[in-house]
Amino acid sequence: MYSGLKNPLTLMSYVTPVMAISTGLLSLVLDPWHEFNKTSYFNNSWHVARSCLLMFFGGTLAFFMVQAFPFLFFLNLSFFGVF
Repeated sequence: MYSGLKNPLTLMSYVTPVMAISTGLLSLVLDPWHEFNKTSYFNNSWHVARSCLLMFFGGTLAFFMVQAFPFLFFLNLSFFGVF
């Protein structure tokens, strides 16, 4: 019944769309959109590219952290003699 909780990739495929939609809706409601044109993060193409690359790097880092968690969890358990 809860097979998605045992595999990190399956869990992420279930949770990611919900997180993206809820984050997008909250951003539309809560962010000060009238100040968007005053920020220096998106005032030229280099800043847009740099901001996108930084967000991509953070997302990639978070993805691999989730993938590494089961391995590190079982490695610690085997190190302390549980398995």
